[in-house]
Amino acid sequence: MWKGVLIWAIFFASAASAQNLKISVYYETLCPDSIRFLVNEFYPTYQDHAEHMEVDLVPYGKANATNSSGSWVFQCQHGPAECYGNKVHSCAVDLYPVNQSTEFVVCAMSSTNASSDVNLEQCAVTANISWTTLQECISSGQGDELLAANGRRTDELIPDLINFVPTIVFQDVFNNDLHTVALNNFGSIYVYLLEQVHCGFCHFNGSGGLIGSVKAQNVKVSVYYETLCPYSANFLVSQFYPTYQNHAGQMEVDLIPYGKANATNDSGTWTFECQHGPAECYGNKVHSCALHLFSIEQSTEFVVCSMNSSNATSDTSSELCATSSNISWTTLKECVSSNQGDELLAANGRRTDKVIPVLINSIPTIIFNDVFNNELRNIAASNFENIFWFLYEQIQCEYCYFSGSAARIGSATFVLGIAILLLMVEL
Repeated sequence: MWKGVLIWAIFFASAASAQNLKISVYYETLCPDSIRFLVNEFYPTYQDHAEHMEVDLVPYGKANATNSSGSWVFQCQHGPAECYGNKVHSCAVDLYPVNQSTEFVVCAMSSTNASSDVNLEQCAVTANISWTTLQECISSGQGDELLAANGRRTDELIPDLINFVPTIVFQDVFNNDLHTVALNNFGSIYVYLLEQVHCGFCHFNGSGGLIGSVKAQNVKVSVYYETLCPYSANFLVSQFYPTYQNHAGQMEVDLIPYGKANATNDSGTWTFECQHGPAECYGNKVHSCALHLFSIEQSTEFVVCSMNSSNATSDTSSELCATSSNISWTTLKECVSSNQGDELLAANGRRTDKVIPVLINSIPTIIFNDVFNNELRNIAASNFENIFWFLYEQIQCEYCYFSGSAARIGSATFVLGIAILLLMVEL
């Protein structure tokens, strides 16, 4: 565990001192995944947050470089044209300010061919870069040296890390969970991490505290869902449950069936209106009863089984799921038919409303440690396991993130000192 502590202590020590986030992108000029990431994920975020972003673009990827008698020979994944494109990009990144070279790179990657001289020259003009200077860099051999240097940097990431291009690294520390999240949710994870840098990782209680409590050691996951919502079913079955199976011991599960429903009480009698009709209200009651009356292990299995069935509100499906989860179907039916089911569903409605009404605009809504964060919710919808495990690692690292003004002295030096001490203990 201490290695993880060391990595993240260093990560936030360096971030705290800089107040910006360094983003390194190891890419190839003709790689479709590199093109998609740089154009669709990286660049929109860069446009919004350039002043808080330290950009570090490294064109090379899965290439090989050999030097024979002072001459470099390169082999690139997408052929000689890619090697040429990588050289041109290397020259631009080295010779010009980051704002110009970034615009040049994204322009080239957005073109029909990122290694075409016609496109490269046009992008140079757009980025206020001298095409003649770039050509001289290539013809003089400087481009070879720069590309070879990028190769050494890429190899230093530990060779087996470069198994997917592009590779995204934050603050010079590779983390596979963050890399995986960033590929399709770069804007969300960047904004989230930037918030933590600026507040000393205070996000989770909104007032400068640690993630929930360092004493908890687990991550609480609250899922506000509806039994007939397709998005709820997809998330619970495809995202939540596989992670739960792998990390149940590190997860505090909190399931709240209600969603975009309404509840009214007339003379002690509850009436519910649910987004997907009366059948959903019934299903929500059944789930509410299961979650209240049985252990979290049993009720979680029941909920996921139900959501994975052809109809989550069908008595036939619910009874089968109750049996497979070792839950009494008779007990559930008694709960639903009495006013207990109504009271439990109404209580879920009150909980849902307290998540600030405007936040429940997307079902399911996923909340970590009782604090809603839209960036984390967006990430969790499609990368739940990666973001869950990243957050769990942070809770274990109780020395890394401080609360209150005393901690904000932030002492990156102090954080780093703790990290070194922990490493010494391990050794």
